Amino acid sequence: MYPNQKTKPVGRRALIAIAIVVIIFSIGISFFFARESERFFWEARTKSVAQEVAEVSDHVLKENYIARWTEASSTPHLQAFAQGIEREIPTIAAVRIFTTDAVVVWSDISDISIGDTEEDLIALEPELRKNGIAIEEAGEGAKEILGKNNLLEIYAVIKDRNGQIIGFIECYFDSSDIAAFVNKTHVAIIGSIITGILLIVFFLRVILRRQDDIIVRQAYELSSLVDQSPLGIYTVDINGKILSINHKMLEILEETSPENIFDKKVWDIKSIMAANIEGLLRGVLTGVPFNKEIKVTRRDASESYLHYRGTPILGSDGKTVEQALFIVEDITEHKNLEKREEEHTKELEEGVAKRTKELQDKIDELEQFQKLTIGREIRMTELKQEMETMEKKITDLEARASQ
Repeated sequence: MYPNQKTKPVGRRALIAIAIVVIIFSIGISFFFARESERFFWEARTKSVAQEVAEVSDHVLKENYIARWTEASSTPHLQAFAQGIEREIPTIAAVRIFTTDAVVVWSDISDISIGDTEEDLIALEPELRKNGIAIEEAGEGAKEILGKNNLLEIYAVIKDRNGQIIGFIECYFDSSDIAAFVNKTHVAIIGSIITGILLIVFFLRVILRRQDDIIVRQAYELSSLVDQSPLGIYTVDINGKILSINHKMLEILEETSPENIFDKKVWDIKSIMAANIEGLLRGVLTGVPFNKEIKVTRRDASESYLHYRGTPILGSDGKTVEQALFIVEDITEHKNLEKREEEHTKELEEGVAKRTKELQDKIDELEQFQKLTIGREIRMTELKQEMETMEKKITDLEARASQ
């Protein structure tokens, strides 16, 4: 079977498409897990800050030293409170304590003035009172003073034993370890995903390669069967352009090379149009099959007989015609054999008729001979009887004469 163009194996295209889908899906999964893992660690750390604040404040701030921050006796308690927080959470680089009016009452940062009002805290106060905690990225000034690049400001509420808010605390949280851990997690996730992708692609490649080998082998076997078929076979697209043709069809069309056929439309080929079936060919492309015997005149002026079958090939929707299949059988020898059989039958019939006439003539002659023979025998019998009668009369006369 001669195809008009070489078809590429679908395995490689399918493999590439699957790989792209897997990669996109994997990247999405990696970002999702990375984000979720990061969120989990941040929530765990920030919740720990709120818990430690609650525990330390319960032991240290037995009285409202925050409201009495101006008294010298309050400073040691506020300092013990801050140091307790820093001791329980080593990643806290610095602490500031505020009143409910956002006034700084204690800080271990030298550049911070006690008694100043923190405007950022005023903006965060509604969120703090609602959630009990708030997180912001530390400013460049704080990062420079504390010498930390990965720094967060975690605000938490401070409550007395009755659950009343008596102040706020700001912890400068060093997130370097979390950032490093998250980065390692990202790398591990991405590495695992890449390894998984490579394994999937490898196994898919092996599977698809085997499938390609099977498909190619089956296609080759089918193509060989079609090419060796005693029937002429060719296909055309919806525009009538020839897509494939086998060796027998080239022979029927009196062509030596498929290159003379390809890139032409079926009704532009004189040897096909000589059959006067253009209407039938166009009908197949609209979904109307046909089955017809036709007579064509070959290039050497001899006549040949063809049995043409045209079948539309529908698309996946089962309605739209995408191609047309034509199967052509050269029945010239069959027709010639039928003609010779008819002539031979006619000769036999004429011979039988002639022999019958000869036999009938012979029968008539024999019947005539029989009639003549039987008449002679009857006459001889009559003569014999007459002779016997005459002899008897003579005998009687002689007897009378002797008396």
